[in-house]
Amino acid sequence: TQAILKLTTFEDWVFEMEEKKSSMRTGNLDNFFDKAFDNEINELASLAKSAYEEMRFRDVIVNGFYRMLAARDWYREYIPGEQHVELVKKFIKVQLLILAPICPHFTEHMWGKVSNFIDTKGLL
Repeated sequence: TQAILKLTTFEDWVFEMEEKKSSMRTGNLDNFFDKAFDNEINELASLAKSAYEEMRFRDVIVNGFYRMLAARDWYREYIPGEQHVELVKKFIKVQLLILAPICPHFTEHMWGKVSNFIDTKGLL
């Protein structure tokens, strides 16, 4: 039940970010927090990919969901000012792609709702 709650809070956060997109920062990823968050997204996505390839699905959930959410929460807490819109979009895309094989109905629902915001046409 905790995982379902985290999915619904993730969904709420995504819709909140879509509403706030006009007030978010744009331009270069030039501060430490942007670079650290971008690096963490890349690292955790790589770990999740490796876990999928080795069929270690628990590690996919740990790295691709729980640690990704922790990285997002760290970024939200420590970034001075507004979050960078491109990083938020990247986080949402990567999170949905990682979760797609494990909870396809949720990710397809989310992809349909926010595809315009994250600049994509469809999951596939």
